[in-house]
Amino acid sequence: MNTPLVQNLIKTLHYATASYGASFTSGYLMTGSLGLAAGLALIEPVAHNVGPFLHEQAGKLLSQRCCS
Repeated sequence: MNTPLVQNLIKTLHYATASYGASFTSGYLMTGSLGLAAGLALIEPVAHNVGPFLHEQAGKLLSQRCCS
């Protein structure tokens, strides 16, 4: 079950892990608070994780319509 959708989801999960880790670490280093760092880590990367996934899906949809 290694479809393009599954591959995109796996890539997105890998990106999310790195993004959340970087956001949490930088938030903790700046604030010294685990709670604030967790809050920052949940807000900022959501757009960065959902955006690329939706962008790839839209690109595939458009290429199928255009080039099929």
